[in-house]
Amino acid sequence: MPTAQARRLCPCGVFVPPRFSRYSEVSRKVMDALRSFTPVVEQASIDEAYLDAGGLGRRFAGVEGLVCAVRGAIRKATGGLTCSIGAAPVKFLAKICSDINKPDGMFILRQEEVDDFLATLPVGKIPGVGKRMVQSLQGLGVRTVGQLRRYSQDFMVRKYGKWGGVLYERVHGRDPRGIETERAAKSESAECTFNEDTRDRQFLQRMLLAHAERVGASLRRHRSEER
Repeated sequence: MPTAQARRLCPCGVFVPPRFSRYSEVSRKVMDALRSFTPVVEQASIDEAYLDAGGLGRRFAGVEGLVCAVRGAIRKATGGLTCSIGAAPVKFLAKICSDINKPDGMFILRQEEVDDFLATLPVGKIPGVGKRMVQSLQGLGVRTVGQLRRYSQDFMVRKYGKWGGVLYERVHGRDPRGIETERAAKSESAECTFNEDTRDRQFLQRMLLAHAERVGASLRRHRSEER
């Protein structure tokens, strides 16, 4: 939750300043550990990634062995950090599986298990289905993926547009997206959290200028690296 909300809920709490540079450093170690298994790695966020594990199971005595090896490599590279891993035939299912046995857990979903797994899955567990979509689907009497499967692709597209078509594919266990090893950056940002809320405009202007300088320096660094 936002820090400001946490402070309101817990005014006596002790809030430790974040160390974003340290987070980035450890994130790079994690990604390097993942790339030691395969170069086909898509970093989705600072602490999340997708791997194309096709064929790797034979090297590690099956998917279970591969998952254990990956977790061990991350623990060694970071000095003890744990992680949760989901293994599945397609990306969105792997994302769902990675959340099932947190923290420090794993969940393996095989192709022949997909239909039964999805049948009772709450629709809100599908990545991209937010609270408003859940409410809309509940208005149709839909609470599980199995119930949503009753509706045709044409109906889904008419009601929810392009996203309805994507959702139709996902409730049937399909996801055509591959692993993107490179992607263009869409944004650059800088942030910090104040110890106390403030309306001091001069202070805020100074902080805004400092953030602008940080973003500018980062953009210039990336541009020089691309040359």
